[in-house]
Amino acid sequence: MKKIKLAWNIFKFMTLVLPIINFILDRVATYLEYQNAKGSERSVR
Repeated sequence: MKKIKLAWNIFKFMTLVLPIINFILDRVATYLEYQNAKGSERSVR
């Protein structure tokens, strides 16, 4: 019984945390793309 409860707690934790992680990774990726675009613009000029 305890293993099922533990698995359920991990599952609940994941469903809470994964969207947050996805959001953070999305923000970081957007920021890095923006930085790269700025950097390449500078090197062209």
